[in-house]
Amino acid sequence: MDRRQFLKMAGGFTVVTAGAALTGCNSGVNGGETPDDFKLSTWIQQSVTPGTRQTRPGEGRFKYPQSVSAGDPKSNSLVFWTRVTNADGSDGEIPLKLAISRTPDFRIIQVYDVVAKPEADNTVRVKVEGLDPDMHYFYVFVADRDVSPTGRGRTLPEATADVPRLKLAFISGIAWDYNHWSGLSMLTNDESEFDYLVLLGDAIDEMVPLPDIPTNGETAAHRPLSLPDGMAVAGLGTAAKTLADYRYLYKTYRTDVRLQNLLARYTLLPMWGDREFSTDHWQDHETYTDANAVQTDRRRAATQAWLEHMPVDWTDLQFDATASGAHNVRLYRDFRWGNLVHMMLMEQRLERSDHAIREDLPHAPLNLSGPIGARHMVDQDAQAANGATATLLGSAQKSWLLDTLGATTSQWKVLGGECGMMRFAIDASSNSNVFNPNFRRRYLLSADQWDGYDAERRELTNFISAKGIKRVLSFSGQGGFFAGEVWRDYSALRDPVMLEFSSGAISSPTLVERIKTLVTQQSNGDYSSMLTLLGDGGALDQILGEQSSSWIKYTRSGIRGYTVATFTKDQIAVEFVRLAEALNGQPPTTPFLGSTALVVSADTMNITFSGDK
Repeated sequence: MDRRQFLKMAGGFTVVTAGAALTGCNSGVNGGETPDDFKLSTWIQQSVTPGTRQTRPGEGRFKYPQSVSAGDPKSNSLVFWTRVTNADGSDGEIPLKLAISRTPDFRIIQVYDVVAKPEADNTVRVKVEGLDPDMHYFYVFVADRDVSPTGRGRTLPEATADVPRLKLAFISGIAWDYNHWSGLSMLTNDESEFDYLVLLGDAIDEMVPLPDIPTNGETAAHRPLSLPDGMAVAGLGTAAKTLADYRYLYKTYRTDVRLQNLLARYTLLPMWGDREFSTDHWQDHETYTDANAVQTDRRRAATQAWLEHMPVDWTDLQFDATASGAHNVRLYRDFRWGNLVHMMLMEQRLERSDHAIREDLPHAPLNLSGPIGARHMVDQDAQAANGATATLLGSAQKSWLLDTLGATTSQWKVLGGECGMMRFAIDASSNSNVFNPNFRRRYLLSADQWDGYDAERRELTNFISAKGIKRVLSFSGQGGFFAGEVWRDYSALRDPVMLEFSSGAISSPTLVERIKTLVTQQSNGDYSSMLTLLGDGGALDQILGEQSSSWIKYTRSGIRGYTVATFTKDQIAVEFVRLAEALNGQPPTTPFLGSTALVVSADTMNITFSGDK
């Protein structure tokens, strides 16, 4: 068999080329048999078939503690991932094979030799090129006699293909000890199977919280975290600091069987979020303190661990481990499902400018420093006066986004990212329930979202409007369920240029919960007045519904869950799936709390409520 294999980059990323077709190759890269004359294809078939007696049982010398995953598909390639270790804990390189097949019985396979190296924490990513479009591939890794769990990946259709239907699931916000992870099993076991899984950020939470911080979560299912090094953060806990810390978090999260099963079954399209490094971070600046100190080494460690533990295509990401400084990686990229959907995944942290109002200087509402009034619950007038030149995307990514939007011919144009694009405003200027008059202002709920970068948002929306680009959608993961219109200019008359659907986090604090936590941490007790504005999620939803109903069509800010969207040429159907809360560290007996169905017609681009469950 003709196979070309070469090392494309350092760090456990290998590019190989498939032959013209998957044939009955029985073992190694050159088609020969292993030294003991055992046919590898037969061994794999026996390993993946339940109830079959294995003639060459695995000896348990090698383990796959984080299972397998596949991701970053193209019409002719997939990236396959695993992590393999010596069972006795010893170090050293581990030779292994990747076997792929079009059928789950592995009757016909192709096999590629790769090596897991300690410098990449024994992770491997194998990009296989030359695959067929819109095809499921089943795969396993084999180290000597030990076979990994079976995974399944799917390539994209060709760019010119006529695709009648596509179903995507969107998740974000995975925290080890917050709420519960039952939603991952719901996604995996849902009989109405979706096509691809999109992660809109926050694959981990970099913070191990203090014992007295309520998490209401996975304490019964998850062992306590203990970072190898760690960095104490006053009032919060211990944050990951070193590469060893971040690797520890990713490895630990991926030991959860529910997450393993989901990633083994569905092809992953992941994006970086703020909790991978520091909540609300910008570039390589932490946000635990008002100083927003530069922590380049820490951010580089966080990014490296993310890249090592995600099935991502390093040739697309342009990762350069040898580059100095903070700007050593590009994460934004796009995926296209023929003439139906073109999705542009935006990275919204690594190149953004600082929030327009500095945390370390006095600011409204009480002329004090801190995140409240700077990142969240920001005075609208002060934000407008200071945010004219702020960028969320950076110049290179913005140019890429505009060029891609302007050139695509797919029916639906999807912008995927962590941050919400709609305006979220609270007018408390005449609210008599706020006992401190200083809080009677007009607020932006969060300047960490696109509201804090309005000039760049208007640059994007004006471009869409001027070019006459139709059927543009935003899917975001800002920590609450929201649906509505993104206007060209929220200070002008209604002129929507896209629709937005924001998904709740699957197992981490909601946006309103995070803001309330910051409010309570402010050193001045008068900030408690602001809690009357936020209330619980229901109170905020009522305010947004009353004051922003011109563009916000649905809001459930205090709920966790995930989103599933089904695209056809005529419409999209969006389902917000809400999860019940954990109680005393135990998941609910029935994790499904309810769902809301919304429909958008391609002709009218209006959001229609379709029903609740």
